[in-house]
Amino acid sequence: MNVSDYQILNVIKTYIRSVRGRVDSADAVRNDSAPAEEAPPSDEGMKKIVFDRIGEIVTEKLRKHETE
Repeated sequence: MNVSDYQILNVIKTYIRSVRGRVDSADAVRNDSAPAEEAPPSDEGMKKIVFDRIGEIVTEKLRKHETE
């Protein structure tokens, strides 16, 4: 029995489609069961985060400047 390249290609395409469908449905199930994301920080919290980050950057620059 001979199997043509065209038939093999079609079997592979069909397999890929079925696997992709299973993966997509598994992702959908996983996303449905995932917990809700946290709420964004308040204005006060954002200020604290920004000031902390600025402090880290300034400290890093001062340390680099001292080593030069």
